[in-house]
Amino acid sequence: MQDSKRGFLPMPHGTSFCKNQCPKTQDERERMQKIPYTLVMGCIIRKCYTDASFQFDKDDYRSQLGYVLCLDGGAVSWKSSKQATIVDSTTEAEYTAASDATKKVVWIKKFIRNLEVISNIANLVALYYEKNGAVARVTIRNKYPLPRIDDLFDQLRGATLFSKIDLRSGYHQLKVRESDIAKTAFRTRYGHYEFRVMPFGLTNAPAVFMDLMNRIFHRYLDQFVIVFIDDILVYSVDRESHEEHLRIVLQTLREKQLYAKFSKCEFWLEQVVFLGHVVSAKGVSVDPQKVEAVVNWERPISATEVRSFLGLAGYYRRFIEDFSRLALPLTALTRKNVKFEWSDKCEQSFQELKKRLVTAPILALPVTGKDYAVEGA
Repeated sequence: MQDSKRGFLPMPHGTSFCKNQCPKTQDERERMQKIPYTLVMGCIIRKCYTDASFQFDKDDYRSQLGYVLCLDGGAVSWKSSKQATIVDSTTEAEYTAASDATKKVVWIKKFIRNLEVISNIANLVALYYEKNGAVARVTIRNKYPLPRIDDLFDQLRGATLFSKIDLRSGYHQLKVRESDIAKTAFRTRYGHYEFRVMPFGLTNAPAVFMDLMNRIFHRYLDQFVIVFIDDILVYSVDRESHEEHLRIVLQTLREKQLYAKFSKCEFWLEQVVFLGHVVSAKGVSVDPQKVEAVVNWERPISATEVRSFLGLAGYYRRFIEDFSRLALPLTALTRKNVKFEWSDKCEQSFQELKKRLVTAPILALPVTGKDYAVEGA
């Protein structure tokens, strides 16, 4: 079921049309531009879905493309830079983009179907718009843990070659049990629909997919494969072993009928960007593109904006010595019943965190058998 407290969570990578369904004519491109500030799909015209693409972005986040409005920690609507609401959920954005760009629903019918009888589902649909967590209370939470990103990178000791595989609309490759399809119902201005495959907005979707991927690659985890939901990293110490590792991973995906998006896959790299980090034989460093977003961040004018900044900067806290101490003046502004007053200490903390991220070091991965000096706080 949809979690009314979090709403429909943002799609990590968006979705793309099949190659022969990309908008080709000027008219189709213009129709695609009708929703340029929300989930934009297509192989030719595809903008970065930045407004809610970070897992730590839990508040109103402004960007040059527009912003996503969040309620109770979850994304509920996408707005253009003119503050005009485009759609109310990722599912409606997905349907709108697909149908409006091509005027066909051949592609989308693989994922959704018309909801002909809505009497039994009316209350469920209404629950999505409530703020009291009604759906959350009746949803049985899947407690399957998502791995800590820091722990994943610790497995890369000695690796010199990397290949990254990104599954095509990963969640959509899992079919929903027929008896549960009605629980995925959503509404658009075109009518009521329900998902035949697992949509991105379901509460348990990340846990279910992570569980599946771990079971599929269980034999190879911590050996030459890292999996984080629909992102796969294959790592090896030399070319011979990497060739064998790639063969195993690709064959496993074929056997399980999981399909990758070739345009987002990268092979035989000595340096790769994975989960917002740059990974190489030297170690792990911050992604310059993500750091640029922090450096260009304007001074916060509310506690909400401070939380957004700390969320993004905190993602790289392992690269900043004494992060908690440096961020303390800003953290204090986010506490309850604290009046928002931007002091000199806040400004100093704000600028110092930016500076530390720009000059963040490459963190070398420990090698067994060598001596290390451990410094205390």
